[in-house]
Amino acid sequence: MLSRRHSNVVARAVANKLARIAWAVLTKHTVYDASHLNLEV
Repeated sequence: MLSRRHSNVVARAVANKLARIAWAVLTKHTVYDASHLNLEV
């Protein structure tokens, strides 16, 4: 993604994705399972 977007845009997208994951884990009281994670932002 860095080849197509500015590094700040990529960093913001990754931070947003991690925040969404953390919020979902905290509000649903679940365990994080990385096997469902799509690493392509």
